[in-house]
Amino acid sequence: MELTLPGSLSRTLFLGAICSCLLFTSCSEDDPVKSYSNYRITVDAVSPVSFTALGEIKTIAVSASKEIYWDGKPSGEKEPAKVTASVEGELFVVESLQTETGLQLKITARENKTEQMQRGKVILAIEDDSVTEIQTLELNQDAATMEYGAYEITFEHEQASLDYNGGAGRVAFTCQREKMINGKSKGFENHSLDGMNYKATQNNDVTYSIEKGAEVGMYMLEYNLPEALTIHAVYNTFCFLDTKGEKIASFGILLAGNPNGDDSYFVSTEISGIYQE
Repeated sequence: MELTLPGSLSRTLFLGAICSCLLFTSCSEDDPVKSYSNYRITVDAVSPVSFTALGEIKTIAVSASKEIYWDGKPSGEKEPAKVTASVEGELFVVESLQTETGLQLKITARENKTEQMQRGKVILAIEDDSVTEIQTLELNQDAATMEYGAYEITFEHEQASLDYNGGAGRVAFTCQREKMINGKSKGFENHSLDGMNYKATQNNDVTYSIEKGAEVGMYMLEYNLPEALTIHAVYNTFCFLDTKGEKIASFGILLAGNPNGDDSYFVSTEISGIYQE
């Protein structure tokens, strides 16, 4: 048996089906559009980040977010954003580990061996479609501590010998000093003699003078001895002293006795002082 619907009911069902299709189409077209704005980078450190001259490692967390917009309107909801890090400055190294919310940075400052403060930057960047957000984290490193320790003075020869007629002469010597960087010895380097203590014996009126060389730490000790007036050989010395008064280095001058000399005449004095360039 075939069931036949009344005409009015058929029309009603047909119109209902059409309305349902239109309603479905209308709902699809009205779905809200999702977009992002308000990109933020947050660093758990105060800029600039400071490092000691000896070198140091610091770990810093960086988070990044973006706010969700629906149909161009802020929702208050946020999502993590991808952030990258790069470094400027030769003494700094940055390693980054991606986390759920951003990055964990491991910043290493190598030892600063110069007398200048070192500066660098970590450039943090979000790049999302056509949006670019940049933030800079400044890096500072203390200047090295430069100190000088013990002196080391070396004469080209340890002694000169003259006959009883005396004469003038000269001997080269070098002044060096231990260099300390950040409390660690870096060896000896040529250094000025300025302020160095000296002491000398003057027999038979010997005189001394120091001539500065063309290069730092290079010098010439000049001496002048008149004819010996005694029949005994006379030993003259010139030496440098450390801060405790201990002898660092010395140069000796042996003047032969005058066979025609007179033992009644013999002069021996001592001079001391600080060398000033």
